[in-house]
Order: sequence, then C-alpha cells, then structure tokens
Amino acid sequence: NLLLQRLSGMPQWFLQEASFICAVVALVVVAVHRLRSETFRFHSPLVFGLIASVAIPIAMGLARGYPKYYVWMGYVPIVICLAASLPRLRFSGPRQVLSVMLSALIMAACVPGYPTNLLAAIANWNDRDYARVEAFVQNTILPADSVYSDFIAFYAIKKQVDDVVFPTYLNMLSETDRENITVLLLDAKQKHHNYEDEQLFERLGGMWEETGDSLETSQSSLVVFRRISEDAPQTETTGT
Repeated sequence: NLLLQRLSGMPQWFLQEASFICAVVALVVVAVHRLRSETFRFHSPLVFGLIASVAIPIAMGLARGYPKYYVWMGYVPIVICLAASLPRLRFSGPRQVLSVMLSALIMAACVPGYPTNLLAAIANWNDRDYARVEAFVQNTILPADSVYSDFIAFYAIKKQVDDVVFPTYLNMLSETDRENITVLLLDAKQKHHNYEDEQLFERLGGMWEETGDSLETSQSSLVVFRRISEDAPQTETTGT
C-alpha cells in the first residue's frame, strides 16, 4: 500500500534537516512566552507557522514524498512567521532564559543552512558543475527517446526529451507506458530505483543492456540502460 509506505517515513519528514528543527523549536519558545505573558493570539503569524510546520511536511509527504531537497517548502514559511512574531517581544526576570534560548535557536537554524552549503559549494565547485550532467545527457540520450530517469538529471533530461518519467510516477504507469520506455538514466548511488533494484526492471519488463556510458561525481553515479528489442541478438543483459 503506497499510503502506508509513505506514512512509515513520517519521522524523517520532520527530523531530516537541523535548520527546520531549530526554527520549529524557536516557534515553540515564542509560543510559550506568549502564553505565559498572556499575549498569545490564535489569529497570528505564530499560530500559522506552528500549523505550517506540521501540515506542510505531512501534506507533501502523503502527496509525493518529502525528500530533504523539499524541506525548504516548510522551512521558508515558518522562518517568515518566526520573524513576524519577534517584534515587541519582552523578556524580563526568569524569562530572560527564554531570550537566550531563542537567540541560540535562531543562530543554530542559520548555521546548518547557507554557511555550510556555501562552504561545500566552494570546496566542490567543479565537481558540482551541473553542466557536466547536461553534457552527459546530450551525448547519451536522443531527443526521440522515452526515458525513465532518477531525479539527479531532472533539469538536464527535461531539456533533452519530451517523454520522461521519474521515480515517483513508477507505480502509476500503465503497461503501455512501461513498454514505451526505451532508456533508463539511473543514479547507481541511490538506494532505490537504481539499476541494482531488480524490482525496477521487473516493473518495466523487457530486457535491458547497460550501454557503458557513465558519469561519476561526489553526489551521483549516472549510468544508462537501453531496452533490447525482442528480435535483437542476445548478449549479457539485466531484466526479466
């Protein structure tokens, strides 16, 4: 059952990004302060942010999964709500502990994000050049191909072909759709939906041959498979 499969990953939706966790806890600290100071209002950015911090991951997770690169969809709204809730906050006496905690959480929410990713981008500038992926796709995939692709090549493959399917749509393909796919563009570093996943080949059907074309980066290992026609000479193949 697809719904139960996605629900099993719910804890990961909320715990996969440290910045998101810190921002949510900061919202909770503000809410606690508002409640104690009797300034809490239901019709406020604070409440909207608290609801969004739960509703967005769940809605996205149930609709299509909530991988780490989609966390910004929940992070951006709650950070905006957090910023809108900060003006005119007053901490005095024992509540100054909340002020220190809130400041630390806001700083912690920033550090795992932009600075960390900026340093990683500088250190791996050439390796992360997406032009390499685009060139690889242009050299190995024909515009007339019907492609099943992992997400690492999303933008490159969308520019190259009109007919492309991604992993989230695998369960929705009809038998005709599966038979029409001629090329697999797969990331061998992925844990699922890659060429080591026998279930993928079983679902698509037919016989497949690895072309030998590949692209290695620190983040991915792209390989290409082509469907073998039934009347073609038999070679070493993968599939059913």
